[in-house]
Amino acid sequence: MSSELSPLDFKYLKVRHLVIIFILANIASGVLFSIIKLNPKSTFFTCSLYISGMFLSCFWIFQRCYQLKIEVKKIIGDFPNTIQWRKILNIVFSIFFFSTGSGLVMFWMLSYLSPSFLQSLLQPKSLALSQSMPALEQGIVFVTMVIVAPITEEFLFRGIILNRWIKKWGLVQGLITSSLLFGFLHINPIGLSMFGLIMGLLYLQTKELWTPILCHALNNLIVFSFMFFSRSNNRQTSIENFQSMGWVGVIIALIALSFLVPFLKESFHKVRIKLHPPAI
Repeated sequence: MSSELSPLDFKYLKVRHLVIIFILANIASGVLFSIIKLNPKSTFFTCSLYISGMFLSCFWIFQRCYQLKIEVKKIIGDFPNTIQWRKILNIVFSIFFFSTGSGLVMFWMLSYLSPSFLQSLLQPKSLALSQSMPALEQGIVFVTMVIVAPITEEFLFRGIILNRWIKKWGLVQGLITSSLLFGFLHINPIGLSMFGLIMGLLYLQTKELWTPILCHALNNLIVFSFMFFSRSNNRQTSIENFQSMGWVGVIIALIALSFLVPFLKESFHKVRIKLHPPAI
């Protein structure tokens, strides 16, 4: 990344080291939680494992940045003077609908290609909400999804990994690879890869993490709201249902893309201008 976008040197900040730290943090946390006899199938265990792993990874990054004389404040950027709510809401809802549509298409394809794998994905998860779930557990799901995940994931994926891979491979490859990594760590890799790409462009365009964090939090709030208000419906969606929903997903995704593609083109153009300003 050139100095126009960031004065920081990420040459010696290795993503593979971050991955190792994250794995070790999760192993150590899992052992600790087992010792204190937390139920590994409980929501509290899952959320606590995620939170501890992300926080320990961020702590390691802070220490590593201090050693390399990289200013974390410059990675995060200044809080924007004005928040462009209309633009942010357009982005958030467009991403949400694209993720929903692409998820339906993915499940539709899996219903024919690998019904057994799809069935395993449809099994009740530890993060699923139910009416019988205690308020404390619902609260920790909310905190994990709407507060911890947006802050830590944007810092690690956009602030660190994106910067590092742009430094290593250039703008296009850095954006694509970091977005794909983000996407394939989620249940809907297509939708979340698009999410990562847009958040990456937002970060490079604004030179601050606050706007991507806000978008991420709003997106997760919408997801949490759907989970919360559908608690009374404990019926699982059958594979036959997904086999009849493929075209619905295609239509939803295409409508969302009609809003996202112009944003992607405009943002990428602005970021390239910042990286390679025209000669005067």
